[in-house]
Amino acid sequence: MRNYTATVQVLVNQDIDRIFMQFPDLGLTKKQFSVVYMFANGYSDKNIAAHTETSIDNVKNHIDVARKKLNCGTRTDLRMVYLTRLVSTVLNR
Repeated sequence: MRNYTATVQVLVNQDIDRIFMQFPDLGLTKKQFSVVYMFANGYSDKNIAAHTETSIDNVKNHIDVARKKLNCGTRTDLRMVYLTRLVSTVLNR
């Protein structure tokens, strides 16, 4: 199980790195983007904290800062903005 978890973390990190490079205009730090990526993909705050080796409070803070930077009223709005941008980027290739 430990090897599986480590493999998943490596794959998630590679995915985050690849996608982060496509969104320089968002104005998010890599850590904020990582948290938004995992949040938008259904990770709980607790799982995000474990993956990023930070506290749940830090995760909530990163989400709140990203929400404000992207002019989103709620966490759900943030998820929708991220997913909409991701889909539009893929479709416009």
